[in-house]
Amino acid sequence: MPARPLYRWKSFWAGILILAFLVGVWTKSMDDTLLWTPWDQCSVSITSGNGALDIFLTKDPALAMEGGFMHLTLDRDSLHWFPAPFKSYTSPVGKGVSIAYWLIILLIFDTWLIFLFARWWRRKHQPNPSPSS
Repeated sequence: MPARPLYRWKSFWAGILILAFLVGVWTKSMDDTLLWTPWDQCSVSITSGNGALDIFLTKDPALAMEGGFMHLTLDRDSLHWFPAPFKSYTSPVGKGVSIAYWLIILLIFDTWLIFLFARWWRRKHQPNPSPSS
């Protein structure tokens, strides 16, 4: 039985959907910022904006935010589509890390291609089962 073509693999379409979602998030992050704090008085906040995903940890519990979402609009003229891939920063109130969306997309795309190639290679070099009769 011949192997199924690539476009019939579920993993192919799952990768397309994941990458399309991430490109959409990256594009949306260039218009505005979305700040998410998982629960009330949490010292962790996750921000998506300016082409990057930021995770910030506050040291002082008095500065912890209420849980929920906050939406901010950005000035599109001052933004860069390809910010630095990875930044770590500290401030008097805490520490943070920033990972650019283009880096996240590149890593997921490379992993997906390697997975598809390995699967194709395994199917191509798999011994043909002998017919049982």
